[in-house]
Amino acid sequence: MMEFIPGEYAKDHHDGHTKKVLEVVDAHHIKLEMPAPRKPVIRPLWEVSPVPVVEMVDGTPVLHDPAARGVAAVLDAANARRAEQNCLSFVTQEQEALLRFVRRAEERGDGDQLVITLINVDDSDLTSTIADVLMPGADWDVQRKAGLLPIARGLAARAFFAHLAQVMQHEVLATALTTMALPIIVMSDNTVLCFDTVDPPYNYKASKNK
Repeated sequence: MMEFIPGEYAKDHHDGHTKKVLEVVDAHHIKLEMPAPRKPVIRPLWEVSPVPVVEMVDGTPVLHDPAARGVAAVLDAANARRAEQNCLSFVTQEQEALLRFVRRAEERGDGDQLVITLINVDDSDLTSTIADVLMPGADWDVQRKAGLLPIARGLAARAFFAHLAQVMQHEVLATALTTMALPIIVMSDNTVLCFDTVDPPYNYKASKNK
């Protein structure tokens, strides 16, 4: 195990910044200096160690490996980019339907109270529940039996998604609802993609589902 010495510096993996070691609290924790006016903070050794650390959790040894954390972060970023690209492909495939809904909203004249949805029903329990609320009684098995992806597409009440964004504390969705004239909300690949045009290049904001 790496030895930490007061007065030397250690990398805090919470924010990636290097901080001065003020005190070795015990065999498992050290106290780090924080920028003023914040008070010093105590971190477990595994959160600042550049080498693997074994921690006992309820009598079970747990390995904390900083290299593995870095790999996981890279994989998460790659998966997020892949999910966004899949969502954009989804949008491209459904562009004709989306244009139809845009025209319908314009004809109605109440676009400020609406959103357009493109939801992969089978993506998760969340999307399945939302689809059932928006389209009660829809028989999604008809599309599944035809070898098609069940999709909840259409116009929906903006107020419903505003409530959803509040309950989920979903900042991307909340921002889209307040800044976009007619948000198009895509839910697929465990991702929420919100954009304000059906014509490329797409101006969108994306975030993982919570």
